[in-house]
Amino acid sequence: MYQFNSEGNLKSFAINRDRLLKNIMMRRGIIVPDDTLSNA
Repeated sequence: MYQFNSEGNLKSFAINRDRLLKNIMMRRGIIVPDDTLSNA
């Protein structure tokens, strides 16, 4: 399954999944906001 659309942008399901995983890792202290490319 491709995660990018024909324009080369992430598909909406991939954006939502990545945001969820990023938030879980931040809550558990695995990463800090400075580790991400954008703010959660």
